[in-house]
Amino acid sequence: MLFDPDGRLMSPSHATKGSRRYRYYQTRLGPGETDQLWRLPAGEIERLIIAAVIDHLQKQRPHQNTHPSARELVKALDNRSDLVERLPQFPVAEQRRALMALEVRIDLQEAAIVISIGADKITLASKLVKRGNDVGLVIAEHRTASPDPILCKLVAQGFAARDYLITGSLHPSIREYSPRYLKGLARISWLAPDMIGAILDGTQPPQLTGRRLMRANAIPLDWPSQRKMFGFA
Repeated sequence: MLFDPDGRLMSPSHATKGSRRYRYYQTRLGPGETDQLWRLPAGEIERLIIAAVIDHLQKQRPHQNTHPSARELVKALDNRSDLVERLPQFPVAEQRRALMALEVRIDLQEAAIVISIGADKITLASKLVKRGNDVGLVIAEHRTASPDPILCKLVAQGFAARDYLITGSLHPSIREYSPRYLKGLARISWLAPDMIGAILDGTQPPQLTGRRLMRANAIPLDWPSQRKMFGFA
């Protein structure tokens, strides 16, 4: 839900000019209210919110003191990746429903936009400026880490391959691979915990790609050597 700087709910609306349809959000005024009406172009705020929500979902991962099990990690990554990939493709109405299901609340302020996702809050520096009868947003540059989906998938499959080699339990995500390839995948589970965390957070060195990781034939067992090998140190 979107709230204006006065704390009032803003509702989606539209106007038509010729053959063009313009979407916007405006303050929902009650009967007899004549206070200031806030109106904001829909595309501008929707792109910002969807990007922030996707970034938030990408950064989520199982928080444990030790490595999560392969099944937990694969399930968490699959669920997260599915929504991250599909959300930008949803029709506008479906995007709104998805954001409501995630308990997303957007509060417009004079100098910031506060996006609440459940108990988490994201604050983006911004400025509200008048554009005729509408209000525009000037957004401060906002850069965030973006996890590499290929690397994340390899990490999940690496733990699944390790479980298979130890217990014989074969997860569906690696069922199609040959025994030789599974042994290569299992080596990824040897990586230091901080390296695994950096990959899942998207903060790994830029030179570490999926191809680089899979082509590393002799990954050291000691963590300092691993960090040096892959550019973490």
